[in-house]
Amino acid sequence: MTETVQEKIALITGGSRGIGRAICQRLAADGFTVAINYVARQDAAEETLHSIEASGGSGWICQADVCNPDDVRRMFEEIRKRYGRLDALVNNAGRTYSALFALTSPAKFFEIMEANLKGAVLCSQAALRLMLPKKSGAIINISSRSGSQPQVGLTAYSASKAALTNLTRGLAREVASRGIRVNGVAPAWTDTEMLDTPNRETLDRAAAHIALGRIARADEIAAVVSALLRPDMTYLIGQMIELDGGGAV
Repeated sequence: MTETVQEKIALITGGSRGIGRAICQRLAADGFTVAINYVARQDAAEETLHSIEASGGSGWICQADVCNPDDVRRMFEEIRKRYGRLDALVNNAGRTYSALFALTSPAKFFEIMEANLKGAVLCSQAALRLMLPKKSGAIINISSRSGSQPQVGLTAYSASKAALTNLTRGLAREVASRGIRVNGVAPAWTDTEMLDTPNRETLDRAAAHIALGRIARADEIAAVVSALLRPDMTYLIGQMIELDGGGAV
């Protein structure tokens, strides 16, 4: 076991790219040892790890499909063997999907529901098995503003994120008395690889409805995650922090 008295361990699912990468980098700068979860892009996960190490941080990469119970068990067993603890879990892994509801097959609808909810359920349950005995820890779920303000063509995605938002609030009530804080972050449009599908005109229209006049950067989402994990944020429980740049999209 490599644990030291000061060492803090954080697992970020979907940590190899986009918002997940920014969160890994920020938490490493905050002093966490970060477990960078990825499902397929090992090269991207290694790039994230190298950027962290180049800045003086520490971490390791762990391959697992967070929607696969066997993969989740394997990943958390590795965390237990390496560190014997987990201080923070950030459920970031997920998928976007854009199509009118009438044109979305039931199979695709529930595929998106599973992609954006099942991993958070499996990982949160596994994390609690490490956190509850120590009566400390934090879980942060990365949702979306679409979870509270659905947009045309994003019904399946919005439904999955709404479910994640209420998972956050319900779980927070269950474990707050055990010293575990559960909160969430719900960004609006954010400049990541997930925006490859919308064209520039779509993004420009979105930016026009934002007070800041632009969409969010991934590091701005990471900054809020960092703030939620501060040890003095003890009274912030069950909240979903919406980040929309000051204007509804």
